[in-house]
Amino acid sequence: MMTNESLVNVTRPPQQMLYIVQEFTNQTFWFSPSTVIALVISYCVLIVAGLAANIIVIIVICQKKTLRSTRNIYILNLSVCDVIMCSVCMPFSLVKLTLKKWTMGSVMC
Repeated sequence: MMTNESLVNVTRPPQQMLYIVQEFTNQTFWFSPSTVIALVISYCVLIVAGLAANIIVIIVICQKKTLRSTRNIYILNLSVCDVIMCSVCMPFSLVKLTLKKWTMGSVMC
């Protein structure tokens, strides 16, 4: 049978809780500055590597007529989708991941 018990009970004065909430909402980033820098660098590396690798696949499959099989056309389609993902979705994902507020306006949202 389950009981309605709390494992932890923390009581703080209302002023202290208000300060904690205000401090959290006044921050611009979700993470510390060093974590944000690491995220931005890793996202940039992933975006550039993803774009470069998939563009190479697209160029090779489009230039060589011997590679135009059903399987390779499927791989070409996946590469095109990855290029779109790397160039459109990942930058906005990075902004949403690092910043607390959407800075791109309501049109981009």
